[in-house]
Amino acid sequence: TIRVLRATDYPFILLEKPLKSGKLNVVNTDMSAGVQLVSDHINNLGYKNVIIAGDRKTARSDSPLIDKLVSTFGKMQQINKPVIIELERSLTDSEIDFSQIEHFLRPPFRADLILVLHSDLVYPLMSMLKKKKLRVPQDIALLSLEDGVGFDLMFTPVTCLKTPFPGLSIKAANMIWSEVKNAGKG
Repeated sequence: TIRVLRATDYPFILLEKPLKSGKLNVVNTDMSAGVQLVSDHINNLGYKNVIIAGDRKTARSDSPLIDKLVSTFGKMQQINKPVIIELERSLTDSEIDFSQIEHFLRPPFRADLILVLHSDLVYPLMSMLKKKKLRVPQDIALLSLEDGVGFDLMFTPVTCLKTPFPGLSIKAANMIWSEVKNAGKG
């Protein structure tokens, strides 16, 4: 699709697709600002022991984000060095191996918060915590770096970093207008 659009000089923009090479118009969320917002929120609530939970399938692409989180937490004296866990899902994709998290819920680490990198991990994680009779947020807090469908409708609403759609749409509209105005030579 991209090749066809480029060949016909049709103006287009890719949203949320970070590219390291190629000359394409792309609009992405500023994850550095998002990491700072999340870190400040965690610090203000007084959480000390954080688990950063990602998916084993996306671990390689998540490493820059995890590095930003660890670096930002390192600058805050109240937050201890986080534990990073790559969650392995079962074949049905609905269950998570609880043993990966279980020993971090007890002393000496005793996690206060699970920071989930991807919204699709929240539902199986909530289900697992419910099966183990752990209450969110009373026993352990849960925060997602991505907004998910229905997060605000859950019995315990999930705190998440919302994508700034108004800002993304303004930036995209300005870029499209520039391309149209310059006959695709922007």
